[in-house]
Amino acid sequence: MRIPLTPGERTGKMRSSQVQTYSTDELTALWQNGLPFDRLLLLLALNGGFGRGEIASLELADVHLHQEHRHGRELGYHGSAQDSWIFRMRPKTGVYGEFKLWPETVQAIKWWLTRREQIAIAPGVTTLLVNQNGFRYDTPTKGNNSNPQIPSFWARLTAKIKNTQEFRSLSFNKLRKTAGNLIRSESTGEIAAIFLCHGRPVKSDELLDLYTNRPFGKVFAAIDRVGERLSSVWQTVANPFPEGRKETLLTLTPKTIRRVKHLKAMGHTVAYIADSLSISKEAVRHAAKQPLAGESNHARADLMAEAGE
Repeated sequence: MRIPLTPGERTGKMRSSQVQTYSTDELTALWQNGLPFDRLLLLLALNGGFGRGEIASLELADVHLHQEHRHGRELGYHGSAQDSWIFRMRPKTGVYGEFKLWPETVQAIKWWLTRREQIAIAPGVTTLLVNQNGFRYDTPTKGNNSNPQIPSFWARLTAKIKNTQEFRSLSFNKLRKTAGNLIRSESTGEIAAIFLCHGRPVKSDELLDLYTNRPFGKVFAAIDRVGERLSSVWQTVANPFPEGRKETLLTLTPKTIRRVKHLKAMGHTVAYIADSLSISKEAVRHAAKQPLAGESNHARADLMAEAGE
């Protein structure tokens, strides 16, 4: 049944920008202030139009680095063996999608894969992204609620930026809308719908997909143009995925940090805590200094200063 809009709701739609998206300046602030894992999330969201659900469910087998497109001839797409891709079904709609990866996204994925190898993966977990305990980022909580980790990462990053400048508090999933908006601005509404894995990219023709192939070649071209458009954002950080101590600790969960702090307060040694929780000694030392929700902004600022953020 159709629910009529109130006058206030109708008025809210009377504007040219009816979807909240990140501006280029805001994307730059996120890129500059984020940790490497934050930047990985940012790139996946923008490059593939992924929300938290799509990112959390992305399988290792969906990612194909440095290879020609497997159906390039049928698509009329002429790529090279240096191209990289994500081929996957969108869990929410069951619609198939293909995404050509930017060089920055490939760099981020390679960076992450080296760190993923250091994590004890839980049985049956085959997703690209896992937390420090080896579980998927869409694993429900004990109370069977939605997993809050990715939104928590984004809220932390947003709060960090807002400490130094005016910045809107937009949700992580606004990156998916930003990506779709960028693709549409570089191509057409149909291409944006295909990019976003919508069920019917041409609303007036429900049989179109039964008689034609989706023009993924045009999607790849639009993705390339968006990548060029955002290149000025990526260039603001000289080395966005450095090798070093901090980058091995990015997936520490609040639960792990609390356990470290509890064991530390009981007087246990770093070696004992690391062995008990199956994490590195560096991770124990880092977690012991990490502020949790509710700690003061001064404590959080002190940690950032010590970490060189």
